[in-house]
Amino acid sequence: MTIEEAVMARFGEVETQGDELYVECPECGHRKLAINARTGAYHCWVCEVRGCVLSRRDTLLQGRRCAPGPVRERRGEKKAVAPVMPDIDEGAGCMDLPQAAEEVPEEWAEAESYLRGRLRADEADDIISDMADVWRAQYIPMAKGREFGGGVLRTGGTLCFPVNNCAGHPVGWQCRLLCDPDRLAPDEAVRRGLYVEAGKVLTPKYFTAPGWNKALHWYGGDVAIKGSGVPGDRRPRLCVLVEGVFDVFAVGPAGVCGFGKTVTEDQLKLLRLLFGGGCIAVMLDPDAADEQRRLLDMMARLNSEATLADDHVAAFGVSLEGYKDAGAAGRKETWQAIDTSARLAGVDLGAYSFVRPAGC
Repeated sequence: MTIEEAVMARFGEVETQGDELYVECPECGHRKLAINARTGAYHCWVCEVRGCVLSRRDTLLQGRRCAPGPVRERRGEKKAVAPVMPDIDEGAGCMDLPQAAEEVPEEWAEAESYLRGRLRADEADDIISDMADVWRAQYIPMAKGREFGGGVLRTGGTLCFPVNNCAGHPVGWQCRLLCDPDRLAPDEAVRRGLYVEAGKVLTPKYFTAPGWNKALHWYGGDVAIKGSGVPGDRRPRLCVLVEGVFDVFAVGPAGVCGFGKTVTEDQLKLLRLLFGGGCIAVMLDPDAADEQRRLLDMMARLNSEATLADDHVAAFGVSLEGYKDAGAAGRKETWQAIDTSARLAGVDLGAYSFVRPAGC
């Protein structure tokens, strides 16, 4: 989620002039409130209200969120906000997971078998259900897929994970093959619709929407920001930062991921826009211990530079020693690790609003 997307989700329509986003000022009602898309600083040229959207205290981006509208240039030219989303609409033949068994039973049976092989048997039913109900994951049948990159990327026969902004509107997607391409014989890869050249499978296991910058977004952020979902729960939010989408599924609704180990300072600042005053549990895979320490150090530095108490975010690291990742650990073991790490760090999880999966 970028600052521009957060502003769009709150105000619905903006005018741009360079890096400045102009919206109607909630204090005076004039469309003279300028928000810098890079720094988040804002200033109304009429009533002189000032602040920064990266500060939770401002509440400028909180309250009722409306659907994103078009960005208008000063000269009246209109441009689309979100990229075209050809692979997560009905026209592309996508379907929610529970329906896949009815629409393409033989195809889905093979895909589901692979998916269940990645999950713990006692948790598979709940996680597969949550994938569809909570995160709106979809299955794209072989016959309905589309090609990108000269045919190297083919969405048919994949799981598609829509990525939403904080208002719940799709801004991108990631697809995941339901097989391991590096373990397939060339003829089997061709049968599955993968791209093979000189006996080598070139279609990657994961790929994202062409032209979409995944480094500017957080998968699951629109779900985690809802907290417990209980009306009147005003506790600050908690999220668990992990590496990939299947790690998010293992954590549950509190999970967010940046599609990989590397997280930039700008990404962390944007995450604080959502969870400022709350808590971030950093739980990368065990082989990324150095990167996890770097993220915690970066968060500590950002906290030390914050001028307002509400800009601070409690952060602690979670160790998953003995497991490849959260997906391999399963929900119960993952939350046991989170509870243990929070206790060692002196963090009271009861002070924060989030959803803990049943039985965890």
